[in-house]
Amino acid sequence: MTATQKLPRRSRTKKTAEVDVTKITKLIRLLASDRDGEVLATVSALKRALAAVGKDLHDLANATETGFKPPAPPPHRQVTWGPPPPRPDNWQSMAWFAFHRRFDLCTEDRGFIEDCLLGTTFRETDDQVMTWHLERLRRIVAIIQAR
Repeated sequence: MTATQKLPRRSRTKKTAEVDVTKITKLIRLLASDRDGEVLATVSALKRALAAVGKDLHDLANATETGFKPPAPPPHRQVTWGPPPPRPDNWQSMAWFAFHRRFDLCTEDRGFIEDCLLGTTFRETDDQVMTWHLERLRRIVAIIQAR
C-alpha cells in the first residue's frame, strides 16, 4: 500500500480547485453571530473550506488586506507629440524633427528645412545629400534640443 492510499479520500484529491467565494462570504458573515458555539463552528468550517483549495487564514487575511486598499492610480505616462527623436545619420528624420518644431527656428533655418522636405535643396547637388547638408541639419537639431 502506497502513502497516498493511506490518506483519507479528501486529502488524495489534487488541490487545484478555485476558492468558492460565495461560501467563504457566507462563512465570514456567520462570524458576526452572538453565539460562541456558532462562531467556533464557523471558524472551523472556514478553515476547512480554505484548506480544501490549499489556502489558510493567512491567505484570507492577505486577500482582505489587498481588497481594502484603494486601487493604485494608473502610472502617469508622459504623452509626447510629434516625431521620434532624430537619428543623426538620417536626413529625413532630422528634417521632420526640425519641421515639427520649426517655430523655434529662425526664418533662414525654417526655409532650409522646408526646402529639404520639398527636395528643392538637393537640386543643386544632383539630388544627392551632401555632408554639409547633414551637418547643417545636425546643427539645427542641436539648436532645437538645446531649448
